[in-house]
Amino acid sequence: MKKVLIPCLLLATTGCAGNHPRGFDGPPPPGGNGGRPLDARLFVSPMGEPFRGDEDGLRPQDVWFRAADRNGDGAITVDEMAADADRFFAILDRNRDGGIDPDEVAYYEKVLLPQSGGGDGPPRGGRPDGEDHGHGPGRRRPPGGGFGGGGSPPGGGQPPRGGDDHASKDDRPDYSAMGASRFGYLRLPEPVSAADTDFNRTITQLEFEAAARQRFALLDRNHDGRIVPGELPHLR
Repeated sequence: MKKVLIPCLLLATTGCAGNHPRGFDGPPPPGGNGGRPLDARLFVSPMGEPFRGDEDGLRPQDVWFRAADRNGDGAITVDEMAADADRFFAILDRNRDGGIDPDEVAYYEKVLLPQSGGGDGPPRGGRPDGEDHGHGPGRRRPPGGGFGGGGSPPGGGQPPRGGDDHASKDDRPDYSAMGASRFGYLRLPEPVSAADTDFNRTITQLEFEAAARQRFALLDRNHDGRIVPGELPHLR
């Protein structure tokens, strides 16, 4: 009996039991990932969830796509994107109080996705007026929410790699080589915090869903209400 209970308890304490799509293997192991660098085969979904492929060799971005495509028709709709965000929100909301608070954001940044920077990169929080609310002295959030706001809708991020970006490089910084941006489709170094559009340091489910719908619009290149694999940016 002990051999059965202990693994179940460990899964329950990580908040991962039964919540992750096939292919998610929890926090990256210390010191490497099966002899590979921690970043090997890492994909970060539009909402910030890390995927590292599966045992059959499926690419991590395909693991995410298949999980988000709930009806298996080969396309993701905006409602499916929102449902996928709700599923990941339930994982991040570790104390089940209906919001992702600073401690839960810290767990995400330092345990689930240390590649986001974990507080060591460019400013991730604060308010536009420079007033600090626990994110570090003098740190400001770019307009539009999170790192990748720029001139785009709050919480949505900048256009995907290879997308039509009408703003010049001088109009806003390029975060494509920072944090989680290196492993996903959108220029969002910290995709979870980017959803905190009212800057109150707590991300509600409504904010997270709204960010999912905005990010869907960025990835739906032909604006037909469906995202198919062929219109998603190519990842290295």
